[in-house]
Amino acid sequence: MFEDVSTADDRFNPETNVRSEMILPLGDYGVLLAGSTAVSKFDGADVSLMKTLTTTATAALEQIERTEALGLERHRLRTLFEMVPEPIIRVKFEDDRPVLRDGNPAFEETFGHDVEDAAGEPVNDLIVPPDRQRAAERIDDRIRSDRTLGREVRRQTDDGLGDFLFRSVPVPGERDEYFGIYVDISELKRYERRLEEQNERLEMFAGAVSHDLRNPLMVAQSGVEMVQQQLEGDGDLNDDALDIVARAHDRMDQLVDDLLTLARHNGQTLDPEPISLADVGRACWETVKTDGATLDVEATMRVRADESQLKQLLENLVRNAVDHGGTDVTVTIGDIADGFYVEDDGTGIPPAEREQVFERGYSTADDGTGFGLVIADQVADAHGWDLRLTDGADGGARFEVSGVETDPTEG
Repeated sequence: MFEDVSTADDRFNPETNVRSEMILPLGDYGVLLAGSTAVSKFDGADVSLMKTLTTTATAALEQIERTEALGLERHRLRTLFEMVPEPIIRVKFEDDRPVLRDGNPAFEETFGHDVEDAAGEPVNDLIVPPDRQRAAERIDDRIRSDRTLGREVRRQTDDGLGDFLFRSVPVPGERDEYFGIYVDISELKRYERRLEEQNERLEMFAGAVSHDLRNPLMVAQSGVEMVQQQLEGDGDLNDDALDIVARAHDRMDQLVDDLLTLARHNGQTLDPEPISLADVGRACWETVKTDGATLDVEATMRVRADESQLKQLLENLVRNAVDHGGTDVTVTIGDIADGFYVEDDGTGIPPAEREQVFERGYSTADDGTGFGLVIADQVADAHGWDLRLTDGADGGARFEVSGVETDPTEG
C-alpha cells in the first residue's frame, strides 16, 4: 500500500499522476493494481474489498486452469478410448442392471451396435447369447462387489459367437460405473479345440494299435502256428487255418485303411461343389463288397459337398448296411426335406445300442472295425450336417443326414 507514490524511491515512472496505490498478489497468475490520483485515497474498507476480490479472482483463475487441464486430459482419454483396437464400453448399473453409456469404434465394429442408438440399453440384451444370461448376471454381481474382474466369456458378435477375455475397470470417482474391455481370443480357443481333437485322435490311434490291431494279429499268429503244426505232422494243410489267417489280415487291412482315413480327415480343407447324390451313391456301391445285396437309388437332388468326403460317408454307410443287414439286404439312398438318407431292410439296430454306434471301436459284426460310422459322423460334422440313426421303413436301420445345402438342379 502506498499513500503517495511520488515519495517512493523505486517508482517505475517518475512522471506518473498516480498518488495512492494498492498492489495485491494473484497467486501464480500475477498481481492486481488499484490506483488513484488523490493522496491517501484508500482506507481499510477498500483494502478489505480488494483482498476479497483478489482471493476470488485467484480461485477463478485456478478453476479455469484446472478445467482446461481436465478438458485436455479428457480429450487425451477420449482419443485413447477411440484408438484402442479392442472393444471397450462404459457401463453404469441402473436398477442392478448394467446399462451401456458409451463405447468405442472397435465395439461398434465387433458387436454391430451403433453406440448412439444403443446407449441406455442393457448390455446383456445387446451382446450376451440367450444361453449365457445367467452366467452374465453372476459376472454382474461380482463386478458390483469386486469392481475389478477378469473372466473368459462368450458373446454375440456381428459375425456370430465369439470368445473374449473380459476385464472390468472401475471408472474413477464413479461408484456404479465401469469400463468393460473385450480382448478377442476366438482364434486361440479354436486352436485349443483343435489340439483337444488331435489329442483325442492320438488316443484313438493308440487304442486301435494296442487293442484293435493286436487282436487280429494274434489271430493271424494262431493260424500260422496251426499251419506250422500241420506241416510238421502229416503234411496236409487244413484250409480252415489259412482262412483264419486271411480273415485276420483282411481285418487288419481294413483297420489300417480306416485309421488312415481318420488321420487324413483331420484338418482337411473342404472343396464343396454341386454333386449328384445318385451318381456318387452308385459309384460307392461299385467300391464296396456288397455280395448279394441290392442298391435302390431314389435320390434326385444335387448337394453341395466335397466329393471325396461325401464318397467316404456313403461308402461307410453302405458298408455298414451290408455288414449288418445280411447278404440279401436292400440298401436305399433317397432324399429328405433338407438332406438325404441311407436305409436298409435288415434287422435294424436296437434303440438301446443306438447311442453307441458312433463310438470308436463299436461293432456288432465279427469282422467290423468300429470306425466306419465314426468316419461318417466326422464327414457330416465337417460339412456342418447332422447325422442321426432312426428306424427304417421295413424294420432296418436308417441314417439321415440333415442340414445339407442343395442345388436346385435335379441330379
